[in-house]
Amino acid sequence: MLSFPARLLLLSRDESWSHALADDLDRLGLRTLCAAQSEAACVALGDLAIEAVLVDEGLADENDLVERLRAAAAPRRIAVIMMRRDDRHLVPDGWDMVFTRDAHPQQILLSVEHLVRGCVCEEEYATRCASF
Repeated sequence: MLSFPARLLLLSRDESWSHALADDLDRLGLRTLCAAQSEAACVALGDLAIEAVLVDEGLADENDLVERLRAAAAPRRIAVIMMRRDDRHLVPDGWDMVFTRDAHPQQILLSVEHLVRGCVCEEEYATRCASF
């Protein structure tokens, strides 16, 4: 695995939105990486120590996207968050959280930190179960 400080991957075809959000999150200390295609995101997840993925709703409808992202990061557990364009907060099956695209970067930062901690706990629990 390469050493690269990015911890959050932004997956969106809307590069102006993803780069603006990435700049805001980088200023808050959360290192980001942007991808415009799910295939590029899967490659990044396989090569880098990405801990969470924010997916623009426009790409969320791709077949088995969440499963493909998680498989690319395996055996690590990653948080996968949908960024909606409306204000519905219904979390679809398989997703960890939903934000609107208007969410404040500080709110995203705090939630990603909590989700990542939860993922680490799940990994530790699975390891302990497998070793006992």
